[in-house]
Amino acid sequence: AGYPYTVRPYPPNRMIRNMGLGTVDLWIGAITIPELNPHVLHSKHPVTDIHFHAYYTQDIGPITKPEDLQGKRVIIMRGYSYSGWTKYIVDPKNKIWHYQSDNHAHALLALSKGRGDVLLDYRRPVANAMQNSNFTNIRSNKVLSQPLYFLVSKKTPNAQAIVDHLDAVHMQLKNAGKLVGGTAGIDE
Repeated sequence: AGYPYTVRPYPPNRMIRNMGLGTVDLWIGAITIPELNPHVLHSKHPVTDIHFHAYYTQDIGPITKPEDLQGKRVIIMRGYSYSGWTKYIVDPKNKIWHYQSDNHAHALLALSKGRGDVLLDYRRPVANAMQNSNFTNIRSNKVLSQPLYFLVSKKTPNAQAIVDHLDAVHMQLKNAGKLVGGTAGIDE
């Protein structure tokens, strides 16, 4: 689209805060984050999808709804809302023991050593972590997929024009077949 940019990784909660403050102009994210929505404009078309999975070593799957986790030991990644699942998991009335990890490989290791019954995480970071290990006893099922959009902070000058331009350029590239897998090549 011709815009100069710098890529900076942030934990999800900091990204949400920075978008609200206007210290970050653009993020590719979900439009289902209530804390973020009042502070951003989003593209009309999704850029890609993310895929949220339940991972386990014992025959406890499939996990398809938050209620399936009651009575289980659940490993989650710190800072992720998992489309509202985290709020359900940490609510004491649901009787779910949970552990929060900052590292996908460490979360997989904890699962493989029996320190949890279920790991909830996104497919891409888990696949990357599994490439460098020999976790052979881990199975999974897809819980949900969620579209991601261009999100532009409302505090960014000409925010509406920028989001419209990004959306138009993305659709031109997609329609021309110039994107990997029909998306921007981003998958979590």
